[in-house]
Amino acid sequence: MTDLPIIRLPDKIKFVAQDIYDTFEETGDETFDGYVPGKALADVMTAQQYHLILKSLQARNCIKAVQLRGALPSLTTPPQPYSFQISPTQLRTFLGVADSQINTHGEEQHRDKLILNVDSPEPNLRYNTQSVTLDSSSIEYFILKEVFTNIPSAGLDNDIVDSWGKSENNQTLYDACLRVNMKLQKLLKTSDKILVHKNGKFWIEKGYQDCVVQLTKTDRS
Repeated sequence: MTDLPIIRLPDKIKFVAQDIYDTFEETGDETFDGYVPGKALADVMTAQQYHLILKSLQARNCIKAVQLRGALPSLTTPPQPYSFQISPTQLRTFLGVADSQINTHGEEQHRDKLILNVDSPEPNLRYNTQSVTLDSSSIEYFILKEVFTNIPSAGLDNDIVDSWGKSENNQTLYDACLRVNMKLQKLLKTSDKILVHKNGKFWIEKGYQDCVVQLTKTDRS
């Protein structure tokens, strides 16, 4: 069983807000009925934390008319479905403010390089003296190899995972990118979305492309 990352509640609020906003951009629907966050997010929070996160977003006027559709939240149950309406403008403002608060040291951080090391016995992501190990058979590692070798890029199509050898749907790919971002954000000490998956394409956010080291060797066995 893979250890789940420890994520502070303020960062979880940002992740949930981003997940809600990304869903809105894909569907165009401001009414959410029975919404729960993606599995990668749901795995790192309890129903009670999720309830508090939605209340926090409601207090910021990002969402309104919040109604619980599942069981009463507790410390032991997973996030339950809720219905609510969103305010896209307030969500954009909140996400922008959150980014600006976290990016205080962004220029300093970007002077260093984020390296994907595929030559070691255990592949890893390294930034300065910190590193995280990657499962060489995981879709997260496969996506990272493809994206890191195609920077800058206008975006790589979902088709890049076809040669991985397993069937994946759009939600699975979105969740995989979310898990990758959790690793990248932990390394770079930011809550920015660094790996983007949108409209069937993957790319590294432009502001981080100069930070990422392209691979000169890849193991595609």
